[in-house]
Amino acid sequence: MTRRWGLTQKECSASFEHFVRSYDAPQYSALKREAILEGFKLAEELKHAVFDCMYLSLALQEKATGVITTDTDFEVMQSSWFKVR
Repeated sequence: MTRRWGLTQKECSASFEHFVRSYDAPQYSALKREAILEGFKLAEELKHAVFDCMYLSLALQEKATGVITTDTDFEVMQSSWFKVR
């Protein structure tokens, strides 16, 4: 957020704190064994970092309707995933 939108560290922290305090929707879920295996499979298929693919796998596991991120690599990876599926 600091590089992409020029926000200060303090503004970034305040925005995350506001989001977590203001919305009931955030859920903090754990990856299930099957999702971990799927994350490794996605990393291989997409030729992308396992770390990012675990986030995608968690989103799929939880049937998320969206993922909030400022990571442009993650956005590209999601697009690739839809082409693979």
